[in-house]
Formats: sequence, structure tokens, C-alpha cells
Amino acid sequence: DFILSYDLKGRITYANRALCEALGMSYEQITGKRNREMGLRPEECRQFDSAIHDVILKGESLRKRISFTTNNSDLRHYDAYIHPIFNFSGLLIGISAILRDITEIITYEEMLRNSRDELRELSRKMESIREMERKEIAINLHDDLGQKLTILKIGLNMLKTEEKTDDGQFREKVNDLMHIVDDTVKIVHRLSSDLRPSLLYDFGLPEALKYHLEEFS
Repeated sequence: DFILSYDLKGRITYANRALCEALGMSYEQITGKRNREMGLRPEECRQFDSAIHDVILKGESLRKRISFTTNNSDLRHYDAYIHPIFNFSGLLIGISAILRDITEIITYEEMLRNSRDELRELSRKMESIREMERKEIAINLHDDLGQKLTILKIGLNMLKTEEKTDDGQFREKVNDLMHIVDDTVKIVHRLSSDLRPSLLYDFGLPEALKYHLEEFS
């Protein structure tokens, strides 16, 4: 942690060793100077000076997130706890500040946000792919299998109307086959309009067909 204090004119009256090392300056070089004289960037000075000004003006403690560049050009982020200093008479005589480095925390938070964004995007893409697969399966079921079943039904109707189909058992078998075709057509239509994604993706189309055949019967 960095610990420092200011007088009411914004001049540094104390700085601990950690802060001196981070800025690459000695204690004597730091004390007596204002933030803008510490080699900080203008925006870095403004955010810190603004917080100090608020504490002096209100006489109340303040917590603020600030950033500044260290002597090795490394941008660091800090939680700044800024407090008023009063004498025994209750008069405000200065400001103390403790800066806790939270750079790693912010970095991890950013990584976590990015990971969540990537997961959401991946989930969206997967759902889009699944939707395309559902549509493709539905189209194939309706067009290919449905067409073949229709042709089969037409063929059975033709057998049924042939001259030699006066055999009762033969006609009964043809009727049974036509009922099976009708039932299968209904299953195909229902699968096309109401595909079950989890069943299809977890077990595949054969198991999904088997499920609906068993459900229908």
C-alpha cells in the first residue's frame, strides 16, 4: 500500500517507502511537492486532486478509484482511501491517503467479462447452428421421406385396385400396410414441425424417430 499525506494547499507532507520506490524518487524529492510536480500525467493529477479537494471541502472521508503511471511506465490502478486530518481543536489541518493496488483485480475482472462475452457469443453461435440443423432435418424429413411415403401409398393403392386383389387376405394386408404408411406420414409431419433438439443432439435422429414411433403407438 502507498501511504501519503497533504497539507491544505495540496503539498505532500509524507510519503512511505513503497510510494517513493514506485515513483523512483526519494522522500526528499517527493515531500513539499504537489501532485502535478510528481511527473504524473495531467488526467492522473486531476482525478487525485479532485478527490483531495472534495475531502477538504466537505471534511469527510472519501473512497475513489484512481490510476497513475509508475516510474517504469506501468499504468497501475488503486483504491484510494482519503481522510481528513483534524487537530485536537477539531480544525482540519491536512489530508491522509492510503492507496491499495487493485491492478490485478481489475485485470481479472476484465478477463472474466471478456470470457463471459465470449461464452455468450459462442452460445449464440451454437444455438444458431442448431436452429439451422433443425430446419435442415425438418426439410429433409418433409421433402425426402414424406415424398417416398407418398409414392409408397400410391403404389399400395394401385395394388389394391388390381384385378387379382379380390383375395381377402391380400386386401387386408394391403390395408394394414396403408395404415402403417398413414401413421408414418403423421409421425414425419410431427417430427418436422416439432423437433426435439435435446433428443436429436444427444441421441441422434434414429433414436428420435424411435421415440416418436413408440409414443405414437
